[in-house]
Amino acid sequence: MSANVALAAAVHAMIFLWANIMVALETPQIFPEKFGLDTQQIGLQNIALVIGTLLGEQLGGFASDKWMLWRERRIAKAPHAEFRLWLSYPGFALAICGVVVYLAQLDKASNKWNVTPLVGSGIAAAGNQIVSTVLITYAVDCYPLEAASVAVFVNFVRQTWGFIGPFWFPQMIKKIGFNNSAIVATVMMVAVSILPTALLQLKGDGWRPQTKAAAYG
Repeated sequence: MSANVALAAAVHAMIFLWANIMVALETPQIFPEKFGLDTQQIGLQNIALVIGTLLGEQLGGFASDKWMLWRERRIAKAPHAEFRLWLSYPGFALAICGVVVYLAQLDKASNKWNVTPLVGSGIAAAGNQIVSTVLITYAVDCYPLEAASVAVFVNFVRQTWGFIGPFWFPQMIKKIGFNNSAIVATVMMVAVSILPTALLQLKGDGWRPQTKAAAYG
């Protein structure tokens, strides 16, 4: 698999790990102990993730294709696949902001439930969906004739990282606390997601086969 797809998979997987898996895992573990919520109440906390995901898909999906179509009309030719990656940066910002808000508000919370951690989880979910859609589409754009193989590889990397996370998230939070965990999350997302995306924008066009970009709109 080429560097383009490998980096896109890593970028996507790191955001998915923190903005989806971590939040979805820690909510049913922390909220009953901290707020005394029952099973039904815990389930309702996931509404924030659903809302965030639906909103994120509007930018990651619909707006992403419109973005590429706008560029194609402006330069009168198919844009490089890397142009799509500009839309991943709002996703990174939302994912980092959401995870930090989620963990920081849990650290500040008393034993009385409040909605602020869920605001963070919703923001993180929106960021995750934006990054997921943009990076997976970019990977497929690089190898349109191998779309199925690309999707399988990206999903394999994502699920592998997502599987490993639950083995160390609870121990990390217990040992270093919510605020320091937010710092760890931020550093990892910057190092494994934002910086590689910038590298793809600089070098990605030379790493992949020179094929026409997919049709948009």
